[in-house]
Amino acid sequence: PQFMGYAQSANTLFNFMELSDYLKQTLTRKAFIPRYYIENVDFLNLVFDGDRFDKIAVLQTCFCDIPLSKLFKEESVRCIGETFEKLSPNDKEKALSKNTHPDFYGRYAIALSKDWGSKKGLQPIHYINDGSQISKSIKKTFSDLLSLESLPNEVVDDFLNRFAYMKPVRGEMEKYFVDENSVKRTLVYEKVFHDEQEWRYVPDRDIMDSYGIEYLLANPQAIEVRETWNEKIRTDYYKGLWLDFEYSDIRYLIVPDNEGRNEVIHVISNLPAALFGVEEDLEKKILISKIIVLENLKE
Repeated sequence: PQFMGYAQSANTLFNFMELSDYLKQTLTRKAFIPRYYIENVDFLNLVFDGDRFDKIAVLQTCFCDIPLSKLFKEESVRCIGETFEKLSPNDKEKALSKNTHPDFYGRYAIALSKDWGSKKGLQPIHYINDGSQISKSIKKTFSDLLSLESLPNEVVDDFLNRFAYMKPVRGEMEKYFVDENSVKRTLVYEKVFHDEQEWRYVPDRDIMDSYGIEYLLANPQAIEVRETWNEKIRTDYYKGLWLDFEYSDIRYLIVPDNEGRNEVIHVISNLPAALFGVEEDLEKKILISKIIVLENLKE
């Protein structure tokens, strides 16, 4: 069916990243590479054999559909924990002063059409209100399932899928912060995740099975070594898990400043000819024309 536009959210999906190198690698590969990211599930009070599961790791790539006009809106956040309490008054003010979406997730981004995202199987995640009936139902179902001696694979897959696309309406996340003494610290923020308007890509289960990897890790030992798997997935052998795109799918390339713009222009100009069609020079110019400088956009 013909793609229908969105009225209240953007018709574009943004993937923000912290470093220009990530943008360069994504453009060179023409693909996003999923990673195991930690998701906090303590709001579900999941207990198995007396052990509480507060977090899981989901193999994913995240996007948001926040309109450009709202990217610089300050989010409602609070810092909690001993690390924050020990900061100087100036550092506390600084830690709470920059809380837009790019501040949290990076000032480089690739934005692609939502039509592309829909065709690639991206899914808006399900934000769970802890006091809702569905939250109570999930907790009860999980408890009931664990009491059974065996489960059909279809039931297990369905429940794991729910976890892979689930997030609390409000919750905690960690963010690095460099204090006035140039010491890098990890701060814990309470924020409204629903404002992120997240869409998520999780690779196809059958493809992951063929590689012998799981799309969701709950075992604490497996979570601890997730970076080993993240490095492996970056190799060409695991291309079947990557989320590919064409340059024509790109709507914007977002950079923080003019220096970043010049750097990305240089990257595009030096992309291999094999990545383009017969009109390589024209296609590169079109791609360069899609660069947006955040500083200018904010003004």
